[in-house]
Amino acid sequence: ENASSYEFYQSRKNILPFLDQSLTRLKKHRIDWQRLSPEERAEFPQIATLIRSSQESINKILVMDRENEQLLLRRGLLPPNKLPPAQQQRPHFVADLYRRNLGK
Repeated sequence: ENASSYEFYQSRKNILPFLDQSLTRLKKHRIDWQRLSPEERAEFPQIATLIRSSQESINKILVMDRENEQLLLRRGLLPPNKLPPAQQQRPHFVADLYRRNLGK
């Protein structure tokens, strides 16, 4: 079971940078969207909702991933040399990430 847990951990680790890039792109699109005139935005009111919803979904995935990683660590299913970086051990890491990517 440790081998399959580690393989899952590795595949998950490879996906996380793509999620971070997606959040960065969404933030840029949101800024571009907000620069449009109110009249232009009124033509497609669902876009703001879709951008916000996408950002929230990615952030939820990141939070769940963090919780899963902590669970794996507590159960000893991750090798000690594969511990997450020190910055992720900060208690408000996910909240800071969420705030940074929502631009608030």
